[in-house]
Amino acid sequence: MDDLINLIAKKASGKRNNRYLDVFLDFVPDIVSALKEIKILSNKGYISSCYRELRSLIERFLYVLLDGYMEYNSFLYGKRKVLLPLLNINSLWRNQATNVKSNKRQLKNLNDLFRDNILKLQCEEKYKNKMKETLLKNMSVEMYVALGGRSSGKPCEESVPCLNIKDIKRGIKEIANLANNSNPCREALIDKLKKKWWRKKNGEFPFPTTNFVLGLMRKILDNNLNKEDLNKKIRHILGRIQSFYTSLRFYLANFTKDFNH
Repeated sequence: MDDLINLIAKKASGKRNNRYLDVFLDFVPDIVSALKEIKILSNKGYISSCYRELRSLIERFLYVLLDGYMEYNSFLYGKRKVLLPLLNINSLWRNQATNVKSNKRQLKNLNDLFRDNILKLQCEEKYKNKMKETLLKNMSVEMYVALGGRSSGKPCEESVPCLNIKDIKRGIKEIANLANNSNPCREALIDKLKKKWWRKKNGEFPFPTTNFVLGLMRKILDNNLNKEDLNKKIRHILGRIQSFYTSLRFYLANFTKDFNH
């Protein structure tokens, strides 16, 4: 974690309006506080509590990265405050999204963001993959909801964050501008998105699981591996965090199961 913090701080320090810097610096005190708490728990021998704190810290840290990235790419950046829900995810939203009986959306992996749009298009896989890579590299708040959000003609629910239709339409326009005109998937994708949001008032944010965020951040950095060695180092560390986070989930799931019995 220390290595990743240092690398991202180094990456951010030399750029004006950096996509990570604002929200990342605000989160540093939380990181320091959490690491101190983990050290105290470790010294007392509370290993299971350490793992839970580590898992929570990793989740919050990754959401900070995603929040900063999408806010920077947003049309609204610098024009008015972008209120993203990722920095303070409420438990009701998480619980509704992970409930199999709920109609709320959650993204378990990168393909979930494109499952109802690009993946359903009748065109060659190479064109679909090219479009996905382009959109992921430039993912904004508006595009995120336009692609993966749940459309609604009703007012927003208090527990589930949403985006108004004006901003979602702006996201569709961004997607149209980013997609190469020569890509045969382009027009079909735009038509599909316009139909999805026709006469809707707003769109609910899809809930991003930690696995989705890890995959997205690694994919974003992977797009520039040949250009910047620092991206490669960050991506490598994110891979290590992903492996560690997976082991934490496995341990805590078994621990909880044994404890309950």
